[in-house]
Amino acid sequence: MPILSSFVTRLEPDWKWTKDFGVLPGIKVGRIVSTCGIIPLDADGRLVGKDDVPTQVRKVFDNIAEVLALAGCTLNDVTKLTIYMKDLSDFPALKEVRGQLFPNGVPGVVTTVGADLIGEGIRIEIEAQAVAPSA
Repeated sequence: MPILSSFVTRLEPDWKWTKDFGVLPGIKVGRIVSTCGIIPLDADGRLVGKDDVPTQVRKVFDNIAEVLALAGCTLNDVTKLTIYMKDLSDFPALKEVRGQLFPNGVPGVVTTVGADLIGEGIRIEIEAQAVAPSA
């Protein structure tokens, strides 16, 4: 067993879809927290916001917040986002919702447009990195 394993915490909300996809929603190594690509599904794996990009974006950030909470973090602790979008026309909705959630400015962001996302109707996927507060 690697020495690092004593510093690793698995962050696993009770989500059916991450188990179905075989992914770990998040991991905390020391104070660094990383999520997998989070998509707009509810805990049972149902799409939230079919044909409604702002609703999908909000659900993704709600899911990210749920993972971060398991590490003692909030969205205020996010340092970087990697965003995958289906279509550039969705960007204004993303920007508006993201601005509401990060009123003091967004963290470092990388955005990719034209992504082939897994799951019918999914328009956005976001990975987040955060730094947990000191113990």
